[in-house]
Formats: sequence, C-alpha cells, structure tokens
Amino acid sequence: MKRLVAHAVLVAGLLVTSPGYAADAAPRTDGLLDFLIPPEPTVDARFWSPDGTLGPGRQTHAYRYRVETDESFWSLELFLLDPKGRRIASAQQASGADPASGRDLFRFWSQGTRPGRFTIKAKLSWGDYDRAERWLEPRTFRLRRR
Repeated sequence: MKRLVAHAVLVAGLLVTSPGYAADAAPRTDGLLDFLIPPEPTVDARFWSPDGTLGPGRQTHAYRYRVETDESFWSLELFLLDPKGRRIASAQQASGADPASGRDLFRFWSQGTRPGRFTIKAKLSWGDYDRAERWLEPRTFRLRRR
C-alpha cells in the first residue's frame, strides 16, 4: 500500500512540475525554423459572363476567366445553373492544357430552359502533392428570350 501511495505522489509531482504543452499549442520556434515551413501559395481566380439572349435549340454562352497562382498545377471547374438552380452545363480549365486567362463557351440545349438569372459556380483546385481546393463566389448574368 505504501508503494502505491508513493507512486501516486511521484506521478502527481511530475505532472505539477513538468512544463508540458497544451494539446492544441504548437511548440515555439522563435523564427529559427521558419525556413522549413513553406509560405502559403498565392491562388486566386476570377470569372464572369455578360448578359445575353436565349434562343431555340443548341446554345453557346461565352464566359471569361483568369487564374492567378504561383502553383504549377491548377484547375478551374465551372458549373452553369439555370434560374431554377439546375446544372445545365459545365466546363473546365487546367494548367498544361489551357492558358491562365482566356475565354470559353458553355454549351447547352434551350429545351426546357427558361430565360432569367443564371448562375455560374466555380471550384478552384491547386497543388501537386498537397492538393487543395476552394469554392469561389458565384456570379450571375441574365439571358432574355430572343
């Protein structure tokens, strides 16, 4: 019994006197190891589309994009939603296949699509090994009936 009490006192003393670290606190480096931590990458993208008209049959609607990054790999996925929020077209630009800025077309059929406010949602992905992604602020434009 004496041995158990002595052991408990020893453990309690170690817990009180050892500096320890909080579970969520990072060890202090005082800037000595900052060169080991890579800087956050510069990654941003913009996209936009003008108002237009909606006619019968197959439609094409232009959009422009610009990706600004210092990453060697990037991908921009764009999704066109009709006024009811249904996805009617999608497109993708990627490093190695597309320039960092340019224009392209959404292609879709107007059957069942009503004029109104359309939305473009976009997801930007980047990184070679530690892949990251971010949804961008949606953009809207109007299509009127011809």
